[in-house]
Amino acid sequence: MLVKLLCAVCLCVILGLVAASSKENVALLVPVTSKGFDRNIEMEYMYLFTHLVASLQVAITEADYEAYQISLYLAIDSGDSVYDRKGAGKELQKLFSSHLPRVSFKLLRLDHHSQKIAAIWNKLVQRAFSGKRPNDYFIFLSDDAVVESEGFVGNIVTTLADNNNFGVVAFHEKHKYAKAGSWPTFPCFHRTHLEIFGADAAFDPVFVNSYVDIWISDVYRAFKSDVILPEAIILNTVGGQESPRYNPTFPGWDTYIAAVERGRRRVAAYLSSLPSERIETIPAMCGRLTAATVDATGETEEEEEDLRFRWSPRELSYGPEGYHYADYCRQAAGCIP
Repeated sequence: MLVKLLCAVCLCVILGLVAASSKENVALLVPVTSKGFDRNIEMEYMYLFTHLVASLQVAITEADYEAYQISLYLAIDSGDSVYDRKGAGKELQKLFSSHLPRVSFKLLRLDHHSQKIAAIWNKLVQRAFSGKRPNDYFIFLSDDAVVESEGFVGNIVTTLADNNNFGVVAFHEKHKYAKAGSWPTFPCFHRTHLEIFGADAAFDPVFVNSYVDIWISDVYRAFKSDVILPEAIILNTVGGQESPRYNPTFPGWDTYIAAVERGRRRVAAYLSSLPSERIETIPAMCGRLTAATVDATGETEEEEEDLRFRWSPRELSYGPEGYHYADYCRQAAGCIP
């Protein structure tokens, strides 16, 4: 009897492990700072728990947990007066175990990264893509944000999967000044993006802390693969334009446009290297395959058509489709009054 009971327990454990291993892995990537808080504050009263985690308790649904293995990667600055004080790591682990027990918590401590949001995001991606089971999907958040859409994880993953995991999906932000959902913030992508740009360079290193989220959408916009998702609504309660918790650094229009065009060329080169059957699984790329030019001698006429994604530099240049094209014209070229 005891043997049968033990076998049944072992079977349940094995089945549980198999079920967990079959789930796709989703990483929630969050930089945090204690800027503006008293160093003696209780951790549970930080924005991380009063805003973001409180919203995730509702926004991550049972269906999300059933379909995905969700991990939250937290990046802290070394020397942070609250998040890097003595015993902070254990305190954070305890709070996450209490508030989000089914979300795996990972802590990343960074030196010399204060206010360098783009570099922090790159480090978070690199960490989330390492190990025996790299994450499949990457969702960026901030500690002071409130996610208002229940099931946002599944909504984002499904939208990416519908385009064969190519491109970028941004949250629909309730912006303080601009029309809600008019600017792509908090980007999300599949590991396909890392196949193109590398696990250590998900975002162009020319960016410090501003325009990086718009840059990635500008890159994929040339391929009709950028989405601002109404089923993933987010409210940036403290940061953003009104009261940023860092000093915004814009690299300049020439640098920004060069970064967008550089990214587009990299994506185009990746698509050009794929076999036609894989390109055809990306809905946004339908109609972009062309046959190879036949040799003047006609020797290749009887060969099977070589269908490839083909592009010209002009197609990938920064033009009217850019999110900041009007601003660029107005401030840099003077072509708009």
